[in-house]
Amino acid sequence: MQKKNIELQIVRPRRLYEQVADHVRERVLDGTFPPGSALPPERELAEIIGVSRPSIREALIALEVMGLVESRPGGGNFVRSDANNLRIIPLAKGWDLGPGPIEQFEARRTIELACAKLAADRASGEDIQNLEQCLARMKDLVAQNVSPAAEHKYFHTALANISRNQIFASTVSELWRVRDGKLWDTLRQKVENIESWQAGIEFRASLIDAIRNRDPMTAAVIMGDHFDRMGELYFGLAPESGNTSREETR
Repeated sequence: MQKKNIELQIVRPRRLYEQVADHVRERVLDGTFPPGSALPPERELAEIIGVSRPSIREALIALEVMGLVESRPGGGNFVRSDANNLRIIPLAKGWDLGPGPIEQFEARRTIELACAKLAADRASGEDIQNLEQCLARMKDLVAQNVSPAAEHKYFHTALANISRNQIFASTVSELWRVRDGKLWDTLRQKVENIESWQAGIEFRASLIDAIRNRDPMTAAVIMGDHFDRMGELYFGLAPESGNTSREETR
């Protein structure tokens, strides 16, 4: 008797933003949101579906990456007029855009606050000079109205290396690799501009000062402010650090 080859498929847990995106996709297919129509505002969609507004934002970004939804500056989100001609498949069956930006953000916040504290304790003179050189390169790029995204990544991964904790360093490197994906890229293009780049320069200058002064607590506060502002800018999240200052964050 001939044995049959049985192919086993690993089923991963469905992420919340994928579930929300598929819910909207189904409403497009059943005509609730027909091609060319405007989607309800994020707050209203959150109430209709019963999830948080940041989760709605993640789902809309995923749908934009898939080509089902388009965002119009100042005009909201719309179902693409050619949606009927698209091969619209559930995210769980045909698309894997990776962990959502909020999950990545939460992980980075926890780990990079610890990295900032350790860096203030353990940085050498050469480490500080390396951070200063990165900051100088960022200033030059912003002065030319050029995105300093590559230096942004370099600064954070360098800081993790300065912590002298290999687990932190490798985790931060992996988180930044994932951050280069389509979800973050689409989100970044919506919110970043020369003002946010300049704020990033101010944040890094303050953090370098704290590291140079061997002040772990101040370094952690500055990094916490940074993530507070990022959470508010990207996702509309309430601050967590308890600090009110925004002048040193990005």
